[in-house]
Amino acid sequence: MTLYLACWTRPSWGTLNYMVPFIVSAREQHGVTSAEDYLAKHAAFLDKKAKTGARFAVHDSAVEVTAWVGFNEWLVQCECGAGNATDPAWGLACCYGCGAIHRLVTFPDDPAAIERALVARVKPSDRHWLPTESVDDLLAQNADASPGVLVGVSNVLE
Repeated sequence: MTLYLACWTRPSWGTLNYMVPFIVSAREQHGVTSAEDYLAKHAAFLDKKAKTGARFAVHDSAVEVTAWVGFNEWLVQCECGAGNATDPAWGLACCYGCGAIHRLVTFPDDPAAIERALVARVKPSDRHWLPTESVDDLLAQNADASPGVLVGVSNVLE
């Protein structure tokens, strides 16, 4: 997982801003700019992994997976149990563990609205969304949050 160092700024009007004003996707996680680049990077990684004797099977997964946001990142859960980065614009996720390629990724109808509600949370570690939550649920969580309270984490841990 890519580690982002905290970079806080406090403008003169007192608002605290975090320097990650977006939800991380496969683009940032794997340093790719397109679905094709993602597939190529996945293939190259698995080629290298095969040379170490690691066991896996590159395959198109027939399992439909649903995207969610955990700790500021768009993810799906592979059938092997691994969390895989995805991107709402691509509808694709690649597993670097078992070799699965997920092409049946379901996203919310309006991922941008989910992202806007989550980015309002100062700390990326407080940015979580499950498919059972609506945008209104996220906005209500934001409104109920007090300084220092983790918003959304309890939904992921339940």
